[in-house]
Amino acid sequence: MQPDVMRQMHEGPVGGHFGIERTVARLQTRYYWYHMREDVALSYRTCTNCACRARPHKTPQAPMGTVRVGAPMERIALDSMGPLIETERKNCYVLVIQEYFTKWTEAFAIPDEKAVTVAQVVATEWVSRFGMPHTLHSDQGRKFESEVFQEMCRLFVIEKTHITPFRPQSDGQVECFNATVQKILASTAEHCHWDWDLMIPYAVMAYRATKHSATGFTPNYMMFRCEINEPVDLVAGLPRDFDHARSAPEYVQQMRERLELAHSITREALGESVTRAKRQYDKNACHTHDKVGDAVWYLIKGTRHVKNKVKKFLPSYEGPFFVMGQLDDLVYRIQKSPIAK
Repeated sequence: MQPDVMRQMHEGPVGGHFGIERTVARLQTRYYWYHMREDVALSYRTCTNCACRARPHKTPQAPMGTVRVGAPMERIALDSMGPLIETERKNCYVLVIQEYFTKWTEAFAIPDEKAVTVAQVVATEWVSRFGMPHTLHSDQGRKFESEVFQEMCRLFVIEKTHITPFRPQSDGQVECFNATVQKILASTAEHCHWDWDLMIPYAVMAYRATKHSATGFTPNYMMFRCEINEPVDLVAGLPRDFDHARSAPEYVQQMRERLELAHSITREALGESVTRAKRQYDKNACHTHDKVGDAVWYLIKGTRHVKNKVKKFLPSYEGPFFVMGQLDDLVYRIQKSPIAK
């Protein structure tokens, strides 16, 4: 009788699927038995309808994973923006490539997001000018995970990595640049809506001429060991050149020493920046450790659309699933049941 009463009070037409406290309070107005609270708690925790729609008391958030680089062209990141309004030159997207150490950034207007188009831009506009990076990081878009793009990476001996699905923060450096270049375009001219592909090179030029907060240097200086000449220099003139009297070997030696010093300072600054960001991010960390065989729920909220059903009434989780293996500290492999494929 007790299971039937609890089922009616919790799952019945007027049950409401309330929590432990409210269900116990309703039961105590009519019934009483030993270990009532424990029985209600067990019944509540095994209710699948409550589990798939419940919200965690604290949003799970794993500690920040960090990536450290120590030299130029060690690691680059790719991302794309769009679709934007098609211009007269038939461009609809922007492909962004950013180098992790120097923060050197390139942005290219492209007509589509096909893997062939993206691979061609990477090969002809980046690799041909700066050489082959050791690692290429991107999201899991089709253009980056296609066989064409993977074959290009194998051809150039580039290690390909990607972010976790639905977690763009894993590629936050490029995402921040996207927001910056959008602000530059919107603030520069009103006709950015139609001629944005003509304005992108100048927006990127302005970005590379400003000091980066993580390195303390401009991307121009990190890449060339000097600042480039800008249009304002035509008006104000260039600073006096004190190196013209030096011999060629002395100039080369001094340039090498300055570049090594800049790289050394940058390594230290990047390390401090990563440590500071991780310390701040980990204040809200709430990481759970699951073992092989544990039952878990898979978050699907916002990823599925069902015809003729109210989106707000759909479950937030699907499951239960079972942990079949752990790929790294944060990523697990799960399946519907231990015997499912």
